[in-house]
Amino acid sequence: MSSIIDSVFNATTSALSSVEPVASDGTSLLRLAGAAIAVSGALFCAYTNGPSRVYAKMRSYVSLQKVLWKNPEIAGSASFLYRTGILTQENIDTLLQNVENAKEVAVGLHVLESAGILTSESREAFLQKIAQEKSLSEGIFYLNQAGLLTQENFDQLLRMDVDELKDVCLVLKDLSTLGHLTQGRCNKLLLDPDEAGYIYTCIQFLKENDLYSMDTLDHLFQEALDIALGLRSLKQAGILTRENGLLLFRYPQIAEAIADGLCSLHRVDILRPEIRTQYLQSLESMEQSVGFIVRQFHAGVFTESNIRLFLNDDQDVGPAAFYIGLNRAGILNLENILILDSRNIDMRELVQGVNRLNESDGLNQESYSRLVENSRNNSNDFVESNDFYVDSSKLGDDHLQYLLNYSSRIRMNGGRLPQIKYEGSVGIDAGGLNRDFMTRLFTAISGDSSELVVVSDNKARFIFDREPEGLTPEKQKEAFQGVGTIFAHALTGRSFTVGQRFSKSVFEVIPHLLKCEKLPSELSDLDKPEYQEALKTYLISQYSNYFQNDADAASFLDGSKLPVGFDEDLKNDLLSDVKNELFGCALVAKGLKDQLITLGMTTDDIKTLTSKELSLRIQGTLSHEQVLNGLEFDGASEELQGNMKTWIQGLSSEELKKFVWSMTGSETMHPETKLKICVNSAEDKARLPSYHTCGKYVDIPAYANLDTLKTKFELSLAHLNPAEGFQLA
Repeated sequence: MSSIIDSVFNATTSALSSVEPVASDGTSLLRLAGAAIAVSGALFCAYTNGPSRVYAKMRSYVSLQKVLWKNPEIAGSASFLYRTGILTQENIDTLLQNVENAKEVAVGLHVLESAGILTSESREAFLQKIAQEKSLSEGIFYLNQAGLLTQENFDQLLRMDVDELKDVCLVLKDLSTLGHLTQGRCNKLLLDPDEAGYIYTCIQFLKENDLYSMDTLDHLFQEALDIALGLRSLKQAGILTRENGLLLFRYPQIAEAIADGLCSLHRVDILRPEIRTQYLQSLESMEQSVGFIVRQFHAGVFTESNIRLFLNDDQDVGPAAFYIGLNRAGILNLENILILDSRNIDMRELVQGVNRLNESDGLNQESYSRLVENSRNNSNDFVESNDFYVDSSKLGDDHLQYLLNYSSRIRMNGGRLPQIKYEGSVGIDAGGLNRDFMTRLFTAISGDSSELVVVSDNKARFIFDREPEGLTPEKQKEAFQGVGTIFAHALTGRSFTVGQRFSKSVFEVIPHLLKCEKLPSELSDLDKPEYQEALKTYLISQYSNYFQNDADAASFLDGSKLPVGFDEDLKNDLLSDVKNELFGCALVAKGLKDQLITLGMTTDDIKTLTSKELSLRIQGTLSHEQVLNGLEFDGASEELQGNMKTWIQGLSSEELKKFVWSMTGSETMHPETKLKICVNSAEDKARLPSYHTCGKYVDIPAYANLDTLKTKFELSLAHLNPAEGFQLA
């Protein structure tokens, strides 16, 4: 066999020498050697398929020799495959079909082979993708080097578009080179590839300014988008310094807002050390400091005296909706803003009035002046209506704004629920519309696309993890507390349920939080000893496959014992997730506790609430047995009652949910909920059931038999439009 290879090598040398002379410095000879090795290796593969085929293969390589000479990367790549033991006829053909990507193809094939995932399918998928983006080869190389190249991760890379793939592979290379490519960071890149470009930009800034560390990297992976946008804003304003940039990494969740504030100060030429210091000291109340600064700047009323007035004032300047309302009405000016500094105004009434009128688009200079006068007189006669208008077609997209407005209205009304009015509907709210609104609102809040939850196994968990688009950290906090405000009303009355949408762990941990003397106001507060019980409870409830009891959770938190398969990075990743989720629950608990106190419950009573009680009354339950036990009949014969129960027993879970919704507006029931079936024997037997959600009853004629009853109810439910199904209070 060696004599054949020697002969091939000599023949190839002669043939290639005749194509191009050997240079005096030997470079052509080196290229020639690589080509010869490649051709020899390929012919060796051909020989193994049968000596009789060698001659035919040699003839075909006359043209191959010319390709190799003009494209020495093919030769080098083939040589690489030969040395790594995966040079086959198929691989040689693959290289020849990918002349421009030969090096990347060879490396990719080798990496896939070494990771044990080189199949005909993965080869084909790899070749299709690498034709678009060469960096894929480096990406899988560095994943493999870190021991993270699996079929699942490879498939994630293949699903990315070209720009995402390039950015992800660049970050993989950076992290691997620096020795910081962990499972958690790998998952972040593969599951959120749209942020890879921002992560790469931030890493370059850190390296260029000698700020790269594990701490800055951890913060970066929390809020890459906001940090990158903040860096860009500072750069555009010409104030991107090492100190200002590092500030964004220290406060990742409010990075963009910090940058906006610094840029605004710079634009009006008052970014001096003492004002910058005052500004940074006010970071604890970002809603007030950053939001106030940016809004005043855009309103053209941002002056040095004005900012000093704000930074030196301890008084609460009111929620952001106040400024948004004034701006929307075209009356955001220095004079109107500084009215807040007047000590003879009931500021709470003024802010509430502006927000109320803002919701109904009734805010103008005249109504604002009236509000000011009312506030001076401690009067609230600006409250003209408790109607809350809802555009059901926009509720799915605008659910967060509806949540904020609705919960704010409850708090302003001293705990009284507003009355829902669906735009374009004649329905009058006597309870049914409110229950239906809650069903729709919490369907949106607890879905995969919501900014407030993570969803697994069709159950939602609250998470304070990153700043969603258009939602500041303070607004996010307000939204969570708004959920708690609504939970309080579900808990204390029979007004509505939100549906069985949330994970058991949410209701397991909230009672522990309610027992704390003070609820955490910042994510970092969860490191304090008083929240360790809540952390352990959440770990055991949500991650029961790792933590069976208090001892398991405690040893995990203090680092004395990690679950099997965990390393320090995985522990930190999990702990970060748990804290973010627990903080979301804590904010919900705060809104719940505050509203319960408003509704007259004492703190001692609040501390006695159990997880079962919370879940049962807030989420409600739904079963055939519960519905049947809750039935009440008026005017129904025993036969009709039996037919009704038989029909209900035969409903699927989804059909049962729709039936309960049609009668109540909710998809689940409180334990004491009753559903009334009112039968009128004089009614036309052909008439469909008529539902009254406010009274939780349905009117039906005395249907003659089970088949008729079944047909009529199925027709009514099939054609019942949730947007138009409520006509009467």
